[in-house]
Amino acid sequence: MKKLVIFLVLSFLVTGCSATYDIEIYNDTVKEEMNFLEFDSTKWDSTVQYGLSYRDLLLASREYPYPVFYDTIVDENDRIYLDGVEYYDNTLISDPYQLGQRLSYPNFTLTNFSSSSLVRKCYQYFQVSEEEEQIRISTSLKNLCFQEYPLLDEITIHLKTNHKVVNHNANQVNGYHYTWNIKRENQENSPISITLKKDEYVFNYENEFMKKMIYIAVIIGIILSVGGVTYVIFQRKRNHVNEI
Repeated sequence: MKKLVIFLVLSFLVTGCSATYDIEIYNDTVKEEMNFLEFDSTKWDSTVQYGLSYRDLLLASREYPYPVFYDTIVDENDRIYLDGVEYYDNTLISDPYQLGQRLSYPNFTLTNFSSSSLVRKCYQYFQVSEEEEQIRISTSLKNLCFQEYPLLDEITIHLKTNHKVVNHNANQVNGYHYTWNIKRENQENSPISITLKKDEYVFNYENEFMKKMIYIAVIIGIILSVGGVTYVIFQRKRNHVNEI
């Protein structure tokens, strides 16, 4: 039986908390992270579903392994990590100001990212395609998360990439950061679309250029220092020989 992926982790969205979905596309690797957070501490221990509180649902969801790929077939009651199956890193977020959960996976490729369980849970159609010199990422129109979880407030999607962007439909852009704000009122028409240059990159992405220059400067400095010390020692030895 196919497991209803991310069932418990999304079930506590009925409390009205928000979700933040972060993607980083760096060269040919994709990192994915989803955070579910409730900042109102008065809701943490209130009963919200199945006679359980938000905190209870969080703790229960921590017991379930969540397969990374949507087409993974496992028993719906299986709480065992199986050999050969990739799972999300499942982290509890808990401090005096917020309570929630983080699911993350850092090793998608451009080829298998379209099978992400997190995205496929919210969009019926999700495609990552490489066409000639471009990488196109697109979804269907409707966001299904609001349909399944009636009191979900909003989902904020952040995408950053070192690839040059050809076009996009993001709501906000800040440098190489692209943001989509999806709310209940626009759930019927909330597609994600962005096209990247396959082999053209942003200059100085996250200070890469400066980091490389500093690294090179440090290496050169070490070489010059070692060379200078060696030269001084050699000169002293030669002077000593000449004195004799």
